[in-house]
Amino acid sequence: MRIYTALSITLLLCSCTSVSPIQRDARERYSVTARTSNPIVSWRHLMNVSIGHAAEFCEQEDKAMHQVDIGTFGVRGFSPREADLRFECVPRWQQQ
Repeated sequence: MRIYTALSITLLLCSCTSVSPIQRDARERYSVTARTSNPIVSWRHLMNVSIGHAAEFCEQEDKAMHQVDIGTFGVRGFSPREADLRFECVPRWQQQ
């Protein structure tokens, strides 16, 4: 029973989060935004979703994701919230 409850809560949290397509900014930098209207979803979850999406994007190019900037916007429980990530895809040897 606990497994079903935990699974239901996880699905509730994740199902209300959307991720924008990767946008190319100037100088080989990219941006991605995770959004939610669910008051239960944490800021950390929003940031992790955008970081995970960016890491997958860079991995497709056989590179590593380097976070340039991340910001959060909105008021928890009162308005839609978002986490905006700016990042670069760098060769793996530069990441170390």
